[in-house]
Amino acid sequence: MKSILIIANARRSGGLSGSDNIYLNLAKHSPPQVLIWDMMNIEFSPFAVCYIYRVLVSIWYALKWKQSHNMVYSASDFWMDSIPAVILKWRGKTKKWVAGYYLFAPRENKMYYYSQKLSYWLIKKYADIVCITNDTMKHAFKDKRTISVNGGIDLSLCVTKKDRLRIYDAVFCGRIHPTKGIDDLIDIWAKVIDKKPEATMALIGDGDLGTDYIRGLMYKHKMVNQGGITLFGFQDDDRYEIYKSSKVVLYPAKTHFSMAPIEAMACGCPMITYISKTMNHMKPAGTMFAADNDSFAKHILNLLRLEKEFYYYDKQQQAIAYANTWDWEKNAKRIWDELQVKI
Repeated sequence: MKSILIIANARRSGGLSGSDNIYLNLAKHSPPQVLIWDMMNIEFSPFAVCYIYRVLVSIWYALKWKQSHNMVYSASDFWMDSIPAVILKWRGKTKKWVAGYYLFAPRENKMYYYSQKLSYWLIKKYADIVCITNDTMKHAFKDKRTISVNGGIDLSLCVTKKDRLRIYDAVFCGRIHPTKGIDDLIDIWAKVIDKKPEATMALIGDGDLGTDYIRGLMYKHKMVNQGGITLFGFQDDDRYEIYKSSKVVLYPAKTHFSMAPIEAMACGCPMITYISKTMNHMKPAGTMFAADNDSFAKHILNLLRLEKEFYYYDKQQQAIAYANTWDWEKNAKRIWDELQVKI
């Protein structure tokens, strides 16, 4: 029987990244023998010290690892995932290294940007297969076999009654991080409440900069009573109930894509996002595309104004139909098949 090790040492409490969501669903819809190695029990501040400590511990364990595996999957390109994977391959403890590489580090995040250069070199040189977000990343691994994961959602959690009361005008879900468009999100919302003071938004997410960062942005924009924003922090499956209580989902990231807006779309929320190379590739139905923050805010106000009209209903049905093509169970089976692993 095949033995598969998933290395997810970069996962942190208080949030769920895209790569976390991928490995958890691959494990859920997996062959019988899957071992997950994470470091959820190692969590302290400051972040940089904790990061280095996790890297050192992961290297130590990899150097003395006794069990052998048919395949090792590193869930991210962070050092505590990628370096142990390559060590296990060097030591002959795995026949195949499958590396997860789902995001090009932004220059603004200097620690991540420069550390990724090492993991990128290791993956290009030693990984057998690279799992990427979608085909737009293939150019980074021209000499490697790649698998476009694309992602997925659990449709069983998205079933929504037609008469569901939607108390939030908008919803956002994601880590509190610049790459998720947090600064733009609050700037956009300030423009919305300037025209519609009673507007409400559910903001789901924590980790990285934390909800205090959001409060600081609210203060900067002089929002009264938090500008109608409810900060839910990190939510597990409870987030689906919030999606079902929302009218539109906001996705202000400009350089990548995640599954959170797809989850909300499956629950009946049309999406508003920026025009981008990624969105041009994804071609999501039930979506309005903005060129800048002003047009983003105008799309929100327009959809809310037409909430009772056919235009909104049509966008809503398009969003649901598009999201229903992202079924994790089917997608995970495809990925395991491409990895030549029988379920």
